[in-house]
Amino acid sequence: MALFKCSLDPINPTALIGVNRRTTPDLSSHVLGDVVWQPQGYEPGYYLWIDHRRSYIPVEFLEHSWYFLVASNEFYFTSLEDRILFLQDNTGYWFTTNPQHPEYKAPVEAEASSSALTLNTSNLLGLLIRDPALSPFVTVCSSSSSNQGGSSSSESVSPEGQEDQLRTVAPTHTPGTPLEFRQEADVLAGVLEHILDIED
Repeated sequence: MALFKCSLDPINPTALIGVNRRTTPDLSSHVLGDVVWQPQGYEPGYYLWIDHRRSYIPVEFLEHSWYFLVASNEFYFTSLEDRILFLQDNTGYWFTTNPQHPEYKAPVEAEASSSALTLNTSNLLGLLIRDPALSPFVTVCSSSSSNQGGSSSSESVSPEGQEDQLRTVAPTHTPGTPLEFRQEADVLAGVLEHILDIED
């Protein structure tokens, strides 16, 4: 891993600071830009071709900036003055989608759900039994009895008449038993699924 051996000196920007260079190429191509790893005949490390010098110059990516390096025997040094300006000399940088980018924000992942839809009808069961606008059983009863008796479906039926129709058409078990609740919940879930399918 590349790092400064001590902090850069903001008071003296030309002061040389020792650098530990990378020993293996571990940066993405978009971070490199035109920077290359160990051209033929050079020591391991990153290098940048400089046209006016007609040669490769050693560089290193340190604390989110590229720096030109000065070689002395087996050691490398840099200074604040040797920092390459952002994207200058065809150097690259992290994408904002890279975790290494200073402004990276991890995407929020939606929680995985084992079921696509959860339906809670515990508070509706009492209403479904009594309200013809909500209950599929009462609606079915009203339309079937009007077809059998020949009367118009627009005729109003008294609440007592609705209860009679419900009792004549509904199953023979006692209203309000678990069987009826389960049937209403199943029907309501089916109707809701159908409505959601239509909206999609």
